[in-house]
Amino acid sequence: MVAFVFIFFRRMARAMFIQRLFRSRLFLAATLGCLLLIALAFGRQAVRTHQIEQEIAGLQRQADALSADNTQIDQLQKALQTESYLEREARLKLGLEKPGEHLVVVQDKSADGPAFQGLDQLAGGGAPGSAPAAVPAAARVSNPVRWWDYFFNRQRYDALAAYASS
Repeated sequence: MVAFVFIFFRRMARAMFIQRLFRSRLFLAATLGCLLLIALAFGRQAVRTHQIEQEIAGLQRQADALSADNTQIDQLQKALQTESYLEREARLKLGLEKPGEHLVVVQDKSADGPAFQGLDQLAGGGAPGSAPAAVPAAARVSNPVRWWDYFFNRQRYDALAAYASS
């Protein structure tokens, strides 16, 4: 029985100690301090996570921009390697011609005389600005009509082309 009383008082003493501990201001301050430290740790981690997410988003935007630039460079490279581009550059920069082609020089508008030679001067052999030679009315055909003739009236087009080349 003495043991029972001793255990009872001992439990009571522990319960009173725990009650006094929870009610003490020191325990309250220590608990609040621990909670504050835990909140600071979570806050720091949240800020760090936000910074990392922003950095990832910025790097993703940069990667997308570089990918778009890379796509444009690939398209430009493909365009520069095409046969038509190489031919055009050879014609413009190197002055090369295909067999059977003739060089036509277009003068700058700031130069003296008209910028283009008309069919009258080409057919009559006149110099730019000189009086046109007598050319039949059939040779004075507008460009759209010439194209129409090229596709749908080949005989008339050939006759005009023969006249212009003579």
